[in-house]
Amino acid sequence: AMGTFLLCTTVWEVALSPLSQAGALAVIPIGFAVFLAHTVLLPIDGCSINPTRSFGPAIVSHMRGCATKDSVGTKDSAGMKDLWVMCVGPLLGAAASA
Repeated sequence: AMGTFLLCTTVWEVALSPLSQAGALAVIPIGFAVFLAHTVLLPIDGCSINPTRSFGPAIVSHMRGCATKDSVGTKDSAGMKDLWVMCVGPLLGAAASA
């Protein structure tokens, strides 16, 4: 949610707002926002600032039978089980920035 909030707010303020005078240079703060979100969130949740980016790998890993072992050694398709978090978080962040 935080990464999507940062990205949406940055895009609005530098590229879409009529008060912005960034012009063609709007890509620089947007790129920095994406970089910052990835730097901070990648170790935490894989940086799911885009639900589509999380959905694709979860579906493919589920179809290929890729499983991870949980703490008790049980194989689990965690990508599909936790996919709702990767969708709800960015949607909440986008809604908060709107």
